[in-house]
Amino acid sequence: MKHERRKPDTRSSLRQVGRLLVAVALLASMVSSQEAKAMHGCSAFRTTETALIMAVRAKDIGRVKALLAAGVRIDDRDEYAGRTALMWAADGGSFDIARVLLDRGAAPSLMDDEGSTALAIAGEHGDTALAHLLQQRIQHRERLDSLHRKQRVSTFRLVMRPR
Repeated sequence: MKHERRKPDTRSSLRQVGRLLVAVALLASMVSSQEAKAMHGCSAFRTTETALIMAVRAKDIGRVKALLAAGVRIDDRDEYAGRTALMWAADGGSFDIARVLLDRGAAPSLMDDEGSTALAIAGEHGDTALAHLLQQRIQHRERLDSLHRKQRVSTFRLVMRPR
C-alpha cells in the first residue's frame, strides 16, 4: 500500500512562519537591548520581568502586539513587585498599550504585592484618562460577571425544577 503525501495547509504554514518571524524579531530585539546594557556597564544585569513586561516598560507597542500575537500569557507577574504588564503600563502612563492589553483580555482588577490595582497606580500618577479607561473596563467586567452568575442560577433552577 502506497502512503499518500498530503499537501500542507497554506494557512497553517503561513501562521507558523509568522510566529517564527515574530519570535526571531523578539529575540533580536532582546539581544540588542542586552548588548546596549552591557555597553553601559550593566553586564551583570538579571531580570525577573517577563518579555511582555519588558516591552511595556520600554513603551514598545509593536513588541507588545507581537508578543500577544505569539501567545504570551497576558497576566503573568514580575517577581519583584508582583505586577502585571497592565500595572506597568499604568505606572508608565502608557494609555495605548494599556488599551491593547485590556482589549486582549488583561484583568484590570488584579492586585500587586502591595495590594494596588492598575487603577490605583494610574490614580497615584494622576493619569485621569487611563484611570477612566480602567474604571470602564472594570465595570464592564463586573456587569458580564453578574450576567453570567444570573444565567448559571437560572439554568440551575431550570435543571432542578421538579417535573
